[in-house]
Amino acid sequence: MLTSPDSETSPAAGTSPSATGPILVPNFDTPPRLISELVVDPSFPKSALGLHVDIGGVTGVITEIVKHSVKLRTPEGQLMSFNAFTLCKLYAPAPRSEPAPPPVEVPAATGEDSEPEEAEQEFLAAPDFTQPLQPMSDLVQRADFPQRAFGAHVDLGGHSGVVVQVVRQSLRILSQEGDLRSYNAAVLRKLHGGPAPK
Repeated sequence: MLTSPDSETSPAAGTSPSATGPILVPNFDTPPRLISELVVDPSFPKSALGLHVDIGGVTGVITEIVKHSVKLRTPEGQLMSFNAFTLCKLYAPAPRSEPAPPPVEVPAATGEDSEPEEAEQEFLAAPDFTQPLQPMSDLVQRADFPQRAFGAHVDLGGHSGVVVQVVRQSLRILSQEGDLRSYNAAVLRKLHGGPAPK
């Protein structure tokens, strides 16, 4: 879904690709901006049109917005498509002060109101940044991923950090600079699921 070519040529009723149309000559001169900085904009993805961005280690210029599909042209000329909703879900910043998600409702018949239905993995308070970096492409191919990634010092091709918590199918990765981000395990498999390096 993320990198498949999109053959749509005209927007549906009530939607428009962008105010300016597709960008035919992308500008790669500016440093790429992390997509996590852009998805917080209320007008995303339109606000990202024409920008040089970094999406999970893949860099390029967003040349067109078609419905909810973001078209990214790499410096090598490859055109990739990303779903805007998926990008927001994957790269929206996680809250720093409260690692646990909001409490979920439990059936009134149970007396365990203080505990959610599904247990969460404990937040790793003292991540080890001195351990060797492991490419995310190695970890996503393991049968016990994402649980196996807990505590690992990972490299996502443009962002690195220690996996400090795994909540359901979401990995929370803390960089050495203190930047905490959430990544969906299924999307990581799609982005980094190529053959492992020998």
